[in-house]
Amino acid sequence: MTSAVILTDVDKGVIYQNRKPVIVEQIRHLKQMVPEVMVITDSPMDYLPAVQSAARILSYYNHRGSVLAGLHTALTLCKETDIWLLHESMECLPRKSLLYYLQQEKQQVKEPAIILPNKKSGPYYGLYDKKLLPMLNDALQNVNSLENILDFACYARQARGELEFMQMNK
Repeated sequence: MTSAVILTDVDKGVIYQNRKPVIVEQIRHLKQMVPEVMVITDSPMDYLPAVQSAARILSYYNHRGSVLAGLHTALTLCKETDIWLLHESMECLPRKSLLYYLQQEKQQVKEPAIILPNKKSGPYYGLYDKKLLPMLNDALQNVNSLENILDFACYARQARGELEFMQMNK
């Protein structure tokens, strides 16, 4: 199963649209797709009134506010076997079909992996296996960049009607 994780921007606070916190609609939407939704933020008290008990609100690991720190927090504390990494500022709500697609592709990969929709998606909208936690620990200890972690991603693509994987190992 998969947990949805929403990262927030460091020091920007809650994003509003039409006088409502955007994250409330995101959580409502995601709860229809996954058993657990987590919000990782550097300012949990700002989100608590809006989110209440609809999602778990957690602080970034080491209070760094980086994507790596958010991934570490999420993979350490999630209840499920993998996480779907999203961001509060996403322009549109993700579709269940994208999550299903990523989950299907993950099943075809034998080793723990990061499954990203494409090379341009960056770290967001990707599926991260909980077994990658030791690699993230090492990256945080050695101040490696997110790009080093993403070198091990499997980018899903469709070719000749069949799903294929392109393993990126530099």
